[in-house]
Amino acid sequence: MVRESIQCWFKEKLDESNAELKKEIDDVNKKLDKHIDSGAKKDMKDLRHDILDFSDRITEGSKPSKDAFTHTFDIAVDYHNLIEEYNLTNGVIDIEMENIKKKYAELYLNKKDN
Repeated sequence: MVRESIQCWFKEKLDESNAELKKEIDDVNKKLDKHIDSGAKKDMKDLRHDILDFSDRITEGSKPSKDAFTHTFDIAVDYHNLIEEYNLTNGVIDIEMENIKKKYAELYLNKKDN
């Protein structure tokens, strides 16, 4: 009887301890998710800014290198991956990327000297 009582007491304490530990883990996970979300949003804003800035520069007559275009194409992929991961919408960047692709084609595709 005493043994069963001690086992029951230990089980209760373990259950309480597990419940407290689970709550603490859940709290940490919520904070981590919030931190990741805010970091991802900052990343999206930064990538969006870079794309818009690049588009503005070529609209104003700048002639970026092929590498600069490639970098912009890469960050557009990163931007779209974040958009998809967080189920967000996009419209402006798609339009800007079409303009960037057209300018790249105009400057570098089908030219024998490049």
